[in-house]
Amino acid sequence: MQSMKNEIKKIILEFQQNGIPDFISRETKISSLLKTGMALIITGPRRAGKSYLMFQLMKETKLPMEQIVYINFEDNRLAEFNYKNFEDIIDAYKELSELKPVFFLDEIHIIDKWWLFIRRLVDQKYVVCITGSNAKLLSKEYATHLAGRGIEHLQLPLTFTEYLKFKKIKKPDKNILFSNKRFEINNLFKDYLIYGGFPSVVLSEENQKKILNSYFNTVVYRDIITRYNITDEGAFNIFLKKLAENIGNPFKYAGIERLMHQVGLDITRKTLINYSQYANNAFFIFKSIDIRSSVKRREMERKIYLVDNGYLHLFYSDNDLGKPLENAVAIWIYNHYKELNYFRENEEIDFILPNGIPIQVCCDTTNEREIKSLLKYMEYSKQKKGYIITLDEDKIIKENNIEIHILPAYYAFLYPENILK
Repeated sequence: MQSMKNEIKKIILEFQQNGIPDFISRETKISSLLKTGMALIITGPRRAGKSYLMFQLMKETKLPMEQIVYINFEDNRLAEFNYKNFEDIIDAYKELSELKPVFFLDEIHIIDKWWLFIRRLVDQKYVVCITGSNAKLLSKEYATHLAGRGIEHLQLPLTFTEYLKFKKIKKPDKNILFSNKRFEINNLFKDYLIYGGFPSVVLSEENQKKILNSYFNTVVYRDIITRYNITDEGAFNIFLKKLAENIGNPFKYAGIERLMHQVGLDITRKTLINYSQYANNAFFIFKSIDIRSSVKRREMERKIYLVDNGYLHLFYSDNDLGKPLENAVAIWIYNHYKELNYFRENEEIDFILPNGIPIQVCCDTTNEREIKSLLKYMEYSKQKKGYIITLDEDKIIKENNIEIHILPAYYAFLYPENILK
């Protein structure tokens, strides 16, 4: 359709003429992934900075503006765009330039059958980068459609190091533990625990909670309730509230089902499991699985964490930072390994890294329960080193050839290479 091709041409030219928008660089270095011969697929929650990561890629690769085709499929001018219009993108560019374009296609997953176009671009040796805010972008179904033509990068909200950069604060050196600077950094870390790492929230001097509410409503009502045709919004909101209340605690769907029945809601366990999957697909939550060997026991219970602490703050505004701290540690580990595990038998260990190293999380260790649990687990698992992440403690406990490193969270987050290897 000629009018759609003309709109696409306007959008391409508008971006080329305006130039790459200003941005603050993220720690992520993925420009080499554009050279794999596959489509680079940037996924992650809404407002985590996927579009700006695209702009960073454009800058790092030093592409001439004339070669860049950037299209955001949430642009209202493309409201009538459908899969038949994908050919218009190529035709529109050919009328503008004889160069071979590099495609940056933002939120492409909202267009039906998008993968057919991406597969063709990759087969024709175009460099392609796409983004999407839905985990289904990488479902087995779509992976089959792309047939090895895509490589994923998960973009989460800001790490604490990036948070400091956005606040224009230089990352402290490793001697921070012995400096008065640690008090300032720890106070900033506590703000990070409360309001999270969405870039716009971090850059805002006020109205952080209003911005978070706006993000929350978009994800819940547009990406989950509307997308999956959830008819009982009240039940779904109660479900999300229970997930937030259970941060750090294993839960069973059967328990939430009983609660729903107690308040007069006829919700089945299968529906609750679906709710959980929908929230996971929208990058609102992610799961932690018990490492016990029994598949049945692993499936019976799990832990849930929210993708950003700012969302947790909307549910949980208590002064106690215990839940926010554990949620932040979960995000920190997940960002590195893309998986989470815990252990629960006679003792409960908050996180078990893929290399077997155990991590406990608590605001302080005046209550020695966490230390005792960790020691027992390490004796059982034959691990020689473990960690307890706190708000501001720093010491090492040695016992029977076992070392427990107690570290303030801000330090662990600034220097993750000390733990996450």
